Amino acid sequence: MKQTTANELAFFGKITAGFTHEIKNILAIIKESSGLMEDLLALTKDDPFPHWDRFSHRLEVIRQQVQRGVELTTRLNRFAHSPDEPVNRVDLNELADQLVRLSERFARLKEVTLKACFSDSQVTLVTSPVELQMAVFALMEGCWNQMPAGNEIELRAELREESPCILVRLTGNPESVAATKYKVQSSDGFQATRELLQELGGEILVDIQDGFALVFDDKKG
Repeated sequence: MKQTTANELAFFGKITAGFTHEIKNILAIIKESSGLMEDLLALTKDDPFPHWDRFSHRLEVIRQQVQRGVELTTRLNRFAHSPDEPVNRVDLNELADQLVRLSERFARLKEVTLKACFSDSQVTLVTSPVELQMAVFALMEGCWNQMPAGNEIELRAELREESPCILVRLTGNPESVAATKYKVQSSDGFQATRELLQELGGEILVDIQDGFALVFDDKKG
């Protein structure tokens, strides 16, 4: 990665990380305020006022959405710190989970479900965190753009012959999976993703039955 590009990414990451901290502070105030309202509402439970149930329900909705907001901003904050070190050791289990959570909305718009599965063993890789996430996201995006609605993409890290590997598995009948793989491989984006992975010391294996395997030349993984 060029130094200018790395500096630009670090700048955007720093600003984003700072803003996510501020958003979390706002959510904390909302949570505290709604908690106080719940306490006050509980005092009137024996003598409820009109619409008590509706107020109680809406406060529960606020609580749930605040929790969801905290989880999303926490993940965005972690993602924003990706450019802190241009090259770093990355936990591929954590990366798979992170990418699935950050990408869920994009896949949901295509009516495709994303799922992260954790490996029993630790799988790490020394690489560019930003470029690796770009490559995996691009491959998943190519898949959900071509998959039938209702199908699922599973992201999983594992060691393949001692080399770090990320599996992108597709659900569906064999014909549907084969058709999706063919369309993905035929796209311009697939070749660009393959070239990016090659720069990172990896390759895309397309011969696995239910998807793709991203394998990296790092025996220390």
